[in-house]
Amino acid sequence: MVPKPRRPPTGQSVMSYTLNWEADGVWVRYGGQSSIDEIAEVAKAIQGSARFDNLRFVLHDFSECNGISYALDLVEELAAVDCVACRSNPKLRVAVVADNPAVTALVEDYMSTGLNPAPMAIFHHIDEARAWLHGEGRPKADSATAAVPHPF
Repeated sequence: MVPKPRRPPTGQSVMSYTLNWEADGVWVRYGGQSSIDEIAEVAKAIQGSARFDNLRFVLHDFSECNGISYALDLVEELAAVDCVACRSNPKLRVAVVADNPAVTALVEDYMSTGLNPAPMAIFHHIDEARAWLHGEGRPKADSATAAVPHPF
């Protein structure tokens, strides 16, 4: 799929993302500068898809993202929306690949809301994230920044 550019607010650069639909999940690749609004747009596209109820994973790959902007109230709003969506798909797992401190902070803030019931973890490497998503063990202490499985 071709990256979907957004019109940025004045003074901000364009950030793009790509949704890569796979057999049992979706791989979202981000690059450049991102925002919580863009992540909410991605969530809406995934959750609004007819494929959502059959997904087993969402892989958010921020390895090419060099920054992110967000506000805590919008993170909580996104977590609440995701919580409702996950009721229709209790088998969903979410992995995030990130090494940017701002992206990691956003994900940790999201996870700390306790609103989303999906198991979720942050990784530094995509191969480790994919292994975890496919049930091949738990995140390793040295490869995961955070691993917070939320009970169903």
